[in-house]
Amino acid sequence: MEIRNLGGLAVTVIAMVAIDALWAPAKLLAAALAPSFFAANIRPDIELLDAIAVAFMLVTSTVFATWIYRCDKKLRDSGVDSLEFTPASRVWWFFVPVANLVKPFQGMRELWNASYGTWPYDSNQSLLSTWWALWIIHSISANFATRFEMGLWAIADAAIGIFLAATAIMLVRGITLAQSQLGDRALSEVFA
Repeated sequence: MEIRNLGGLAVTVIAMVAIDALWAPAKLLAAALAPSFFAANIRPDIELLDAIAVAFMLVTSTVFATWIYRCDKKLRDSGVDSLEFTPASRVWWFFVPVANLVKPFQGMRELWNASYGTWPYDSNQSLLSTWWALWIIHSISANFATRFEMGLWAIADAAIGIFLAATAIMLVRGITLAQSQLGDRALSEVFA
């Protein structure tokens, strides 16, 4: 039985999520507060900067997926069974059209509840519901924000992105904290 410490990976995910969430607001603030500086120094390279931001988002998504996968593996390594989702399915459901509106939420809810020892695993938790609602809303607002780069949609999308990042950080911290106790829980069950 291999019990992994997820602290370092969680810190990396949290830092990357925070950095990723700050690009859009930073760009909007620069355009609003220093329009001449923005026009002269940032606007000419905006396509390159946006491409770098997209690449960073993809790396952040990969690291987040790795964290999800390892959290599930840690559950299994500590003896938690009867899980509906496999480590890989918790990740790949994010990429299945239509099902990705529900299944990733269910997988993360099960991961949260199993990490805390809450049964049944499908009971709702408000942080997860908030995170998932913001995820869906942000996905929709991002489509409009790309069409209206500096308009009201871009401002709304940046704000939603910040709230989404904050809830994602709380989610990562919560699950990582609960999983840091898994070894202790498993040991106490042996002596119960």
